[in-house]
Amino acid sequence: MTTAQELIEMRHELEMVMSKHEEYDPEQDKATSLTDEGSSYVSISATGDDVLPMLVEPNAHYWAWIRLVKLRLLAHAFMTQAGSNHNGLHLMARQIGIENSRHVCAYLGIGAFVSSLLAIARAWQQELGSHALFPVRLQRNLDLIANELRLTAQESEILGLAVLVHAEPAFDDTFDQWDSLRGTHIPRLFALALGRNVEDVELAFGANSTLIKSGMLSIDLRMSGSVSSRLDFFSHSFANRMVQPHSDIFSLLCGLVDRPEPPHLDWIAYDHMREQLQGLQEHLRHVLDCHQRGVNVLFYGHPGTGKTQLARLLAQSLQYPLIAVSSTDQQKYPVSPGTRTKMLRLAQSVFGNSQALLLLDECEEIFRTSSSVSLFDNDAATASKSWITQALETNPLPTIWICNSIKDFDPAYIRRFDFCIKFDLPAAKYRHKHLQATLGSYWSEPLLHQVSQHTGASPALITRAAEIVSSSGQGDDPQYKGKLALQLLNQKLTALGYAEARPQLDGLGTFQPEYINAEINLEQMAQRLSAVRQGRICVYGPPGTGKTAFGHWLAEKLGMPHLIYRASDLLAPHVGETEQHIAKAFSRARAEGGVLQFDEVDTFLAERQSSRQGWELSMVNEMLVQMESFDGIFIASTNIFDRLDEASLRRFDLVVRFDFLRPEHAQALFEQMCQQEKLDTPDATTLERLKFFQALTPGDFQQQRRQAKFSPPSSSGELLQRLAAMNARKSSYRRTPIGFTASL
Repeated sequence: MTTAQELIEMRHELEMVMSKHEEYDPEQDKATSLTDEGSSYVSISATGDDVLPMLVEPNAHYWAWIRLVKLRLLAHAFMTQAGSNHNGLHLMARQIGIENSRHVCAYLGIGAFVSSLLAIARAWQQELGSHALFPVRLQRNLDLIANELRLTAQESEILGLAVLVHAEPAFDDTFDQWDSLRGTHIPRLFALALGRNVEDVELAFGANSTLIKSGMLSIDLRMSGSVSSRLDFFSHSFANRMVQPHSDIFSLLCGLVDRPEPPHLDWIAYDHMREQLQGLQEHLRHVLDCHQRGVNVLFYGHPGTGKTQLARLLAQSLQYPLIAVSSTDQQKYPVSPGTRTKMLRLAQSVFGNSQALLLLDECEEIFRTSSSVSLFDNDAATASKSWITQALETNPLPTIWICNSIKDFDPAYIRRFDFCIKFDLPAAKYRHKHLQATLGSYWSEPLLHQVSQHTGASPALITRAAEIVSSSGQGDDPQYKGKLALQLLNQKLTALGYAEARPQLDGLGTFQPEYINAEINLEQMAQRLSAVRQGRICVYGPPGTGKTAFGHWLAEKLGMPHLIYRASDLLAPHVGETEQHIAKAFSRARAEGGVLQFDEVDTFLAERQSSRQGWELSMVNEMLVQMESFDGIFIASTNIFDRLDEASLRRFDLVVRFDFLRPEHAQALFEQMCQQEKLDTPDATTLERLKFFQALTPGDFQQQRRQAKFSPPSSSGELLQRLAAMNARKSSYRRTPIGFTASL
């Protein structure tokens, strides 16, 4: 209990406060007075034995502090809710050991009762001290956060109490006695609970305070509601994590940030980007050493080209930690773009005083949408443009932003990046190096070369296949592991819409220029192109005459990668996308220095006079523009020459017809196949009959070889019969040459 003089002084203070409260009526309290002398003082019983097990930490000192907080709030609630039903408040009083609150209120009135409560609160505070007595685990976690964010003691206490509002069962309904509280009143309530100056607490809750700017805690100022509903953390489970033990800040903020694993790729995989990456490394090393703000690097481009791996490799090379903003919460559930924005802001604040790199993968979801959010808007989808631009200009940690596409990015964002590095599929020679390093022990050199030419064989697919193969069973059996690696790669390629990678067939499966019935000597043409490295060639003719294989042969002959595109690779359903794909194909050929081939080119260069849709004209025009400006080697192959636009033919340096096999070539290929299939040697009569087959192609012999795997011919005569049937089916083709030729 306290002295009479103290009670009088506190009563005067209370009356001054209550005189300003419009709803308080002291006469009403006097009318309900009782005559029970035992109700003239507040009786406090010892509590705790039954409560301690339910606390987040069963500690007697911590419970004593909780009682003090609840007592302060109880006194305030009785003052501000005069004339209301006080059943909930009397229940709260009993929780902290005040058994006769109802009787004292009725006997002395609320004013005297509150005076007693305030006196008891002062006595308890004198005994416990002025500092908040948080649970040990909560205090350790608060120290971790305060150390990183450099919070003031006031901000740290406010964060701790906000955590307990959500996580401490003993505070259930304590702060929610004010179910229609405005957001602006919360700082006053926190000041009362902590025994702090209201103005200081209001500053700590202000928009310019470190605690609020960091995004660790936000307060909803809209409308009114309970205290717990007005306070929000960056994550729903954060409050519960704060009262659990954690070894370091990364463990505490799990679900906010991750520490990425070491990179699986090495610098060999990025030989094709060496010059760009050298400048990037030097720049990042400089800004990290001098703690420069507003440093941002953008990695974008084709999926699976090693963007995330490069971020890890850069951090490892620079010997600085890499901190990744998570895309999931602590339960590994995906988070919304708005939540990721909060997580980014908080990560920049928490680690802003460290020397580290920050990584934000899949950043499209933040940049792509146009909806806005303020610092206190908990429900908006993502950040506003002004917030993003400000973040790019002022972020304390150098940040690497990663995405697959930037087509929806505002130009204002792109201008604020120090480096914008596009990731395309590496050139064939670099893919060959990567394949040699990862799968060279299992694959033959021809297969390595074949896969390196595949446009879908990205570094990520190759690396993952190699990882699975290296950990698979079957000991060190290279044949088994080689087959498994090819199977794994082809599964991914098929799922991504690419053709499978297949080993090149020997013999008849390879391009043999001496057996191609072309209007020009192909070997001489290759020699000319080897010198000038520039030319636009149109090859046409019946199917199977070697037009597509010619492009592959020429690229190998010149030591250049072969980039082949079919109609299905370039056509797109939306207006303008096909033109973009065409432009990207030419751009890639320039970057890789490759031989570019468009198969089925009649799709893109059809006669414009027959076009009925605007997009058809646009597609042809894009092709013509790209052909005109291309300074490399371009091959257009088609089976339907007479469909080509007349103007397009003038763009070609050379137009070559690939015709059916000459009789002597058909005979040579027939003898070659009989030998390889171990058939009888064909006699002169059999070979003579081949002269009458005027529609045979190299592709027919390749098809017969594939068929022989399942149904081998028993003799050269049976093979001749099969070829005769194939020739008969092509009787509609004629040998009449179409077009013109020109010398290089």
